[in-house]
Amino acid sequence: MGSYPHPLECSPWFPYALMPSPPCGLFLQMDAILRGMNMTVASVQLVQPKTKVVGGHARLANGGIPSRGFRKARFNSAKAGFSLVEVIVSLGLLTMTLVAAVQAMLVTNRLAATNRISTAARAIVQRNVDTALSLRFDSTITPAILALTAGTAYDDDGGGDNSVNILTEKDANGNPLAVVKGTLSRKVTAVANTMSADVRRIEFRLSYTFQNRPYVVSMSTVRTIDD
Repeated sequence: MGSYPHPLECSPWFPYALMPSPPCGLFLQMDAILRGMNMTVASVQLVQPKTKVVGGHARLANGGIPSRGFRKARFNSAKAGFSLVEVIVSLGLLTMTLVAAVQAMLVTNRLAATNRISTAARAIVQRNVDTALSLRFDSTITPAILALTAGTAYDDDGGGDNSVNILTEKDANGNPLAVVKGTLSRKVTAVANTMSADVRRIEFRLSYTFQNRPYVVSMSTVRTIDD
């Protein structure tokens, strides 16, 4: 085995290319290979932040305190989690919110049902008004719907009970079942005019009850004789 070189000879800038003696020989062999690849060994230096002493304490140039390594996180068990009062208050607020949401849904559903039935009632009255305006009416034929009357119940659906079905649904056997029923009245009066023409005013009035509240839908029109 060869003799060990002087420590200064272990530097990568020592002019020897190869030295077989360990441990500097291995290092110089690697240096020779890097030099052959046009590369050099780069030394890594830790850049220490510049500090200055202020009031007996070391401080960084930017005013901060130099780090002394990692510190173990400390937790105060008295402040961790939620207290019983906070939990009770949170549950109370959540309950109030849920109750308000349910109430809003019930009110919305009630209004939707009311509007749906009101639309059906208007459709029934409008249908009778259209019938009164479309039937033939002349000196030879007077439709029953245009007969003069002070106001009587008018059986629109022909059921014979002087009431109309406003809202229906099917039962288990598929038969229609009346859910909301109303009373339709017809009033036909003569309208005086200078031409002595047969002019009649027709008014239909449908009254019904839904959710213990009374509702009334009425429409009127004027019909004159065709000849």
